[in-house]
Amino acid sequence: MRLLGPLERRRLLVDTERGLEPAMFRLGDDGMPLALSTWKDMFTAANRRCEEAGLEERAHAHLCRHTYAVITLEQLQRGHIAALGDMNPAQRLHYQRIFGDPVEP
Repeated sequence: MRLLGPLERRRLLVDTERGLEPAMFRLGDDGMPLALSTWKDMFTAANRRCEEAGLEERAHAHLCRHTYAVITLEQLQRGHIAALGDMNPAQRLHYQRIFGDPVEP
């Protein structure tokens, strides 16, 4: 991944109507999904590189799951806010009564 330039990295994502999405799953040389042990080894190597670089960050698969969830919720909230802008006052009030106000914490 470190050998990829900005244009090559950009090809890993697809710009869809829902935002940026991965262009492909991470597959092994045989075209099959990576084994669990391979995923664990990748995180171990990444954590070692972070430690060698003096970073205190550590990565693990569950952390990636949370990151994905937060990004997905943010995109959902942005979509709801955009939809509210296209509604007339009666539609907006109906929406807010059902779903609440996405701008309020």
